[in-house]
Amino acid sequence: MHKLWQKACLKQLRFKSSQPNDGKQYFFGDPLNNALAGTQHSVWGLAAGAAQHAGAKELPDLNEIFQHTTSVLGGEQFGIPRIPENNRASDTPINYLKTIWPSFFPTVKLFCPNPVDWPILYSLAIQEAIEAGKSVIDPSLALKIVMESAIPMSKVDLAKA
Repeated sequence: MHKLWQKACLKQLRFKSSQPNDGKQYFFGDPLNNALAGTQHSVWGLAAGAAQHAGAKELPDLNEIFQHTTSVLGGEQFGIPRIPENNRASDTPINYLKTIWPSFFPTVKLFCPNPVDWPILYSLAIQEAIEAGKSVIDPSLALKIVMESAIPMSKVDLAKA
């Protein structure tokens, strides 16, 4: 997530930060996890609903993804979606985050000036992508890719990534 969002949330929602062996700063806390998976309007709530609507027969184990993210924090497997090789993107989520976020950010601020609402905005885009891509990628797998990327990337301090 973008440093402005993190700063706003650190101030408004009291995120915690951690610095593992790699020397980078990562964000944690219930407010962040709630934005990811704590309500029906969280990334999980909206994306999982879209996946089910698009025909997903099973949903990924969300608790396991959170546990895995924590267990590999600061290591070389951190932020690498655990999906079949033939479904992997050509780059890593962190590299996409670093390169794409700056292009999206002005539009995000235009449509959604309150940083706390940004996860909802992105979730609506995710819903559209899952629905539009259901004939190309299984909605269950699409949801797994989303959450295997969103959970670890929400922890990243882009200013120090």
